[in-house]
Amino acid sequence: IYDKIWDIDIQMRAAQVMGKDVGEVLLSEMEIFPKLGWKLWIEKREENGASYWLEHLQHCPPLAACKKYGLPDPCAIICDAEIKLAEENKIGKWERLKHVPSGDEECCFKIKNFE
Repeated sequence: IYDKIWDIDIQMRAAQVMGKDVGEVLLSEMEIFPKLGWKLWIEKREENGASYWLEHLQHCPPLAACKKYGLPDPCAIICDAEIKLAEENKIGKWERLKHVPSGDEECCFKIKNFE
């Protein structure tokens, strides 16, 4: 059910981001997410002549709420679904490098344009 909900959301947002550089999309999200309580930042890097972005996330409000109320981590219904659907909709490719629920100090994603 969560995949279907995210799929509808991605489909609605996809029109706004299709054809844009994933960096442009990330920069626009940086205008919104910190205001909603997320502590995150991005950095641009290069590898073999191709650009990619690292998204660092130190505070995730849904994860904090789940921990507070003893609920399972929301990663599968938030991050994993968005990663999968962004790729299916050719928005970009996300790779999780670090994960707070696995013991890391932050979640970190390597994000590239869809090729």
